[in-house]
Amino acid sequence: MKLMLCLAVFLGYLNSISVPTHAQTDVRDLVKKATPAIVTIAVFDSTGTIYGIGSGFFVENDQIITSRHVVETAYRAEYRTSDGTIYPVLGVTGDDPYADLAQLQVEVPATEVSPLPISEASTEIGERIIAIGSPHGLELTVSEGIVSSVRDDPFVGRFLQLTAPISQGSSGGPILNLQGEVVGIASMILTTGQNLNFATPAKRITSMKIEPLQPFTAWRATAHNTTVAPPLYSDDPAKAAFLADYALSRARAYFEREEFETAIQMSNTALMIRPDLGDAWLINGMSELYLHHYDHAIVPLQQALRLMPKDPMPRIQLGDAFAGLQQYDEALKQYRDVLNNDSTYGLAWNGIGQMEFLKGEDSAAIIALERAVSYNSTIFEAYRALGTLYYKRNQLREAEAAYKNVLRIVPNHPETLEELSVVYRELGNYRESLSLLQGLLKERPDDPDLLLKLGSILTRIEKYPEAIEAFEGSLSIRPEHGIAHFMLGTVYMHQKNYDEGMKEYIEAIRYDPGLAEAHHGLGMAYLHYKNDKAAALDEYKILLTLDKNLAKMLFDDIYR
Repeated sequence: MKLMLCLAVFLGYLNSISVPTHAQTDVRDLVKKATPAIVTIAVFDSTGTIYGIGSGFFVENDQIITSRHVVETAYRAEYRTSDGTIYPVLGVTGDDPYADLAQLQVEVPATEVSPLPISEASTEIGERIIAIGSPHGLELTVSEGIVSSVRDDPFVGRFLQLTAPISQGSSGGPILNLQGEVVGIASMILTTGQNLNFATPAKRITSMKIEPLQPFTAWRATAHNTTVAPPLYSDDPAKAAFLADYALSRARAYFEREEFETAIQMSNTALMIRPDLGDAWLINGMSELYLHHYDHAIVPLQQALRLMPKDPMPRIQLGDAFAGLQQYDEALKQYRDVLNNDSTYGLAWNGIGQMEFLKGEDSAAIIALERAVSYNSTIFEAYRALGTLYYKRNQLREAEAAYKNVLRIVPNHPETLEELSVVYRELGNYRESLSLLQGLLKERPDDPDLLLKLGSILTRIEKYPEAIEAFEGSLSIRPEHGIAHFMLGTVYMHQKNYDEGMKEYIEAIRYDPGLAEAHHGLGMAYLHYKNDKAAALDEYKILLTLDKNLAKMLFDDIYR
């Protein structure tokens, strides 16, 4: 997880300051004493996947302080003590969205810890400090420095600028004075040609309002975002730049987590301060696009394009927005404009291929999509569209290769596995087709389309009882599906159970009167089973309006 910038501070020049190296024994003793109270926090998303690391420290036996942004989007969290033991974080008991602080209730560790004391004294410029945290997930790394600046902010209060490095993963860790007291909480770095390291003063911990325990999901639903109040800083260019960058970094983080509505809010915050931020317009427009708000995406993407004319991404995304509005010619114009500057840009060729596909220009679509993947072999959508087009043309080996490339990029993509199972079926590779479908059905046992495909394969390998079970399972979920009734009727015909077969054909026609295959099957049943030419001719007359080839086949059979 990217380390989030937090809170508004005036950006001053950080002078290089060398830190004295005396009194190392005292520092070692201090670190040894403090270490048991300092923890590494791991946060998990809704799928149970770990996505971020932060630091924290005990202030009570069951309470930990950390930076709010570390846990802001967490669905679950754990903490690891210095001895390597992992315990659950139970939830949130307090937070300050403006100071980027959160207090967490945790399961009490088996080994007793001594909470770190909070300093009551004001921190002075030049005071030596020690930062302890987990940069890049490394357990309890120590760095020394001094307080290089103490800044007063009219909204947040006092802020500490440090020379001690604060790296990704250290956010939320304690900043200690040489008495072992917490004077600050590591909050952020800002890279502007140099690293500026900041900390929230420890006094903000004692002013934080403590509430009853809330699990992360409940807290997320009601808590404010870790944010800023931009109007307070509009008169200070340095602060405005800092706040805009901070809001933009938050927008990026939410976008990467696919929390698009919040990404829009944070990009809007950045744009209130700095309307010339092309990246903020781009994130705003892309978030609208991914929410399928195509009309809302157009203006911010046009603004991004105006501010970043050499960047192909705004134009690509603008093309996608026009495509979502079904303005295919305008979308094609955007993609072609990208190619005017770079004829090897794979995403632009993909966009052209997708538009030609939607317009029904299959040959042009294939040419463009093949160029797309020749320039960029990671374009998932291009391979998937190629698979569909090749299958449509009965180029089954090419379709198989395209779908396998999709799975190379996105392993176990369910829709592609389903499509590949159909290709295997048509290739006669029934074992592979069955294996894929059975794997998918473990995850989606009530999917009527999967059951229909399973029944189709089982019919081809003449496992009729199993095929009947699959078709009946599909119809129990979707009883009005004409094709399923037709396919079930065909299995009954293979079993010479003609009455049941005809009954299913009639049901198929009832639900789908235009299903030519069902009319043909019913006509053949009338002719060969019922010996009723008149009824067969009635089906022939209907087929003349639906499928002349099937009509001719039935006619030839009637008058053979």
